[in-house]
Amino acid sequence: MIKTLTAFTEEIDDIDAAVTEVLSQLDLAQNQLKNSVALVHCYADFVKEGAVAALSEALGFPLVGCTGLTFSSPEGKGQIALTMSVLTSDDVEFVVGVSDPVHDFASMDAAIAKLYDNLIKPLPQTPGLFVPFIPFLTNVGGDEFIGRLDGLGEDIPSFGAVSFSDNPDFEDIYTFLNDEYFSSSLVLLALVGDVSPQFFRVSVPEEDIVKQKALVTASDHNVLQKVNNNPTVTFFKSLGFFGDDDFRALSSLSMVFDQEDGARHYRACIMATDDGSLVLCGNAPIGSNLSFAVMSLESVVEGAHYIAKKAQEQAQGRGVLAYVCAARSWALGLNDMAEHEAFKEVLGTQIPYQVVYVGGEIYPTRLNDNSVVSLLQNDSLIVCIL
Repeated sequence: MIKTLTAFTEEIDDIDAAVTEVLSQLDLAQNQLKNSVALVHCYADFVKEGAVAALSEALGFPLVGCTGLTFSSPEGKGQIALTMSVLTSDDVEFVVGVSDPVHDFASMDAAIAKLYDNLIKPLPQTPGLFVPFIPFLTNVGGDEFIGRLDGLGEDIPSFGAVSFSDNPDFEDIYTFLNDEYFSSSLVLLALVGDVSPQFFRVSVPEEDIVKQKALVTASDHNVLQKVNNNPTVTFFKSLGFFGDDDFRALSSLSMVFDQEDGARHYRACIMATDDGSLVLCGNAPIGSNLSFAVMSLESVVEGAHYIAKKAQEQAQGRGVLAYVCAARSWALGLNDMAEHEAFKEVLGTQIPYQVVYVGGEIYPTRLNDNSVVSLLQNDSLIVCIL
């Protein structure tokens, strides 16, 4: 059994006060069991100013996590904030580690293999769940990390997040382990013992997807180069989506890639390149069918209420961890806390939960052949109940 404790703070100017506030909400003296780990998500300033490191020292047990965009728990919600879920158990162990820095595909492959060999192989039993925190890199998509980990993981499901921030230059985006933080390293939490997680996901509603299909004819990992043999931006211009000089609207476009094996990938756009390609948060498989959609405020909020109610029905005293794609917030406009409010309205204060907007969501998926793989998604809201 895993017990979940949650905490929230917006105190960024006084680190001691932030630590005191978090510890008072957790009440570890009354609630902590034999083994514990803290899952922390926060605005980047909490990392840079030393609040995360101070919390790690005060807790005295492992701390893992990443930066994000907005945050909530039963104790509060906000943007310049920090949320924490402490998982504590008498019969589940929490094993943590960090990879070497990743700069390209070769270093990523070596870093994941080394982490797995050093952290996972020596364990006396196979973990029941991985919780990876993946660095946000424009030249190595998040699903490269999860694909490599999935290939090593002996059918171990992964539920996790790609780090993110509101920095337009993609800076101040971190993963962290205890009192250290990283801009290009994977941080991994493995749960070892009697673990029975439940997963739920909501993505782009079918009614929001434009049914006109297109074929991916050229790509280089997460760089979508050609659609129907035309440069990608030229293809979208031909459909009347964008003006000649304004590609910023691409960030609000949901791209849906369907493969023959039944895998469906939701992708958000990071940037357009000079040659008319698009850099995505994850890979764009050659030969996949491409659809696209622009999510509405109504569909995003409806999806959040739906998934929150599913979590409420199934939680039965267990904790809820939810990762939400930052791209969904762009459909909310000024009402950018609406999905957080949906969880608060449905789960209240009786079910411990943490909701975080991130740069990508990792979620186990069943394919046509009944095998289970963990995939990176965008434009999704994913939930794990532990």
